Amino acid sequence: MLIGGHRDPAVGLIDARAGIGDCRPQQRMNLTAIIYPDSKSDWLVAHNPETGTTTQGKTFDEALANLREATDLYFSEFSAKSRDRTIVATFEVAEAPR
Repeated sequence: MLIGGHRDPAVGLIDARAGIGDCRPQQRMNLTAIIYPDSKSDWLVAHNPETGTTTQGKTFDEALANLREATDLYFSEFSAKSRDRTIVATFEVAEAPR
C-alpha cells in the first residue's frame, strides 16, 4: 500500500482513469492492487479486486504498470460504477502439521 510515499511490496494503490477516449476531463479513481509471487514461476501476479482485472510482470513496477493498463482497458469497455471501498485485511491461520 502507498503510505506516505512508501510502497509495501505486497499491496499497492494505483490510479486508474475512467472515460478513456473521452474528450471530457477524466475523473481519477484510487483502486487496489494486490501483487504476489506466482507459485509456479518467477513472475509476479497483479490483481485488482474492484474490477477483477489480473495480469503479471517480472518486477513489481512492471506488474503494477501492466495492471494499470489492464484496468484502463477494462474501463474503456465497462463503466466505472460507484461501489463500496474494497477492504484489504490480513489474518493468521495455524499451519497443519506435516
